[in-house]
Amino acid sequence: MDQKIISVIGGSGFIGNYLIDKLLELGYYVKIISRRPIAKKNFYPSAKLGQYSLISCNVCDEKKLDKIIEGSFCVINLVGVLEDKKKNNFNLAHIQGSESIMKSCKKHNTQKLIHISALGVDKNKTSKYAITKLKAEKNIKKVKKFINNKAFYSFWI
Repeated sequence: MDQKIISVIGGSGFIGNYLIDKLLELGYYVKIISRRPIAKKNFYPSAKLGQYSLISCNVCDEKKLDKIIEGSFCVINLVGVLEDKKKNNFNLAHIQGSESIMKSCKKHNTQKLIHISALGVDKNKTSKYAITKLKAEKNIKKVKKFINNKAFYSFWI
């Protein structure tokens, strides 16, 4: 397999830890993008030396994110803020962050964008978390309409 690069945004969380290990096992080079990627010191048993990199970046930093995503054939968005804080609130992380990701993917002609949402966000009308996750998901789905021959997926977990 050619060296294919996958960028996993929000990759230092629970789901990211398992997903990244599987991607490494499959032979991909993985860019693990997170606000604090080394804070958790995740262990990836399947990793070979130099097969992944830990990259510090806030999903709302469009310029930095754009540079990081460049060269990735696939981008996976796992960003999910569970607590609404001033510097990292639901709107910034879920909505603005997903918009930054989409712009970069479009600019770099990324082959695949996978957006992970949360089960039940379409039913919950009162939770800020659910409302912003659903808005981000709808924004991602709109992208399908103007980017041809690309694979864009949205999953609920």
